[in-house]
Amino acid sequence: MRMILAGCLLAGAAVASEPVIGPDGFGKLRIGMSERQAARALGVPLLVGGEGRNADCYHVQPARGPVALAIMLQKNRVVRVSNYGDEGPMRSDHGIRIGDSEAVVLRAYATPPQRSLHAYGDGVHDVYLTWWRKDGRGVRYEITGGKVTAMHGGSDAIELVEGCS
Repeated sequence: MRMILAGCLLAGAAVASEPVIGPDGFGKLRIGMSERQAARALGVPLLVGGEGRNADCYHVQPARGPVALAIMLQKNRVVRVSNYGDEGPMRSDHGIRIGDSEAVVLRAYATPPQRSLHAYGDGVHDVYLTWWRKDGRGVRYEITGGKVTAMHGGSDAIELVEGCS
């Protein structure tokens, strides 16, 4: 029995050490960092998204690592980290993963979320669930068909729907 419990504790510790998406960023990648600092924090070069490097707002992705991780920068500062559909090990700071049900998300938080209709949803069931901290940072889950399809952590930029707008 002791050996089984020890194994469970070690497995839990391994999961807990994986970077998570939350209001402050993704692992060592923190909201407010410059692009250069973000690359250093992740330990890999960052590739600029299709819209190019715009002084006001643009996206980058790690050259290696989580393929669905997107980083939004405004005025060369990280303002949002997102997981767009990677059902792998990437989790939120509350243990939520892509593919989890809306019910799982709701149970994970002590306070109810702000609930709003998804911009491209069915007008009823497809929603955004957003939690805010007092400092203006938060986490937003996109729910489509009752399942988490994307998650975002960071500043008020988590509410931007179409890229930087």
